[in-house]
Amino acid sequence: MRGYSGIELTGRGNDILLFPPARLWEQQAGHRWTGTTGEPIEDWPAAWIAVMSEGVDAYIYDHPRCG
Repeated sequence: MRGYSGIELTGRGNDILLFPPARLWEQQAGHRWTGTTGEPIEDWPAAWIAVMSEGVDAYIYDHPRCG
């Protein structure tokens, strides 16, 4: 458990990190845009928001009214 910095679930594989609402936008780096240059990632739909990760894999919310 990480508290304000998110919720971490440990198991047999990679840890799962649920992003806290206050840091949700900054956690889009590496998914919505590249973390080094800030360039948008072309094949990332506008309706997708990464809400948690397992290792390098994102769990997304697909907003029905965006994109």
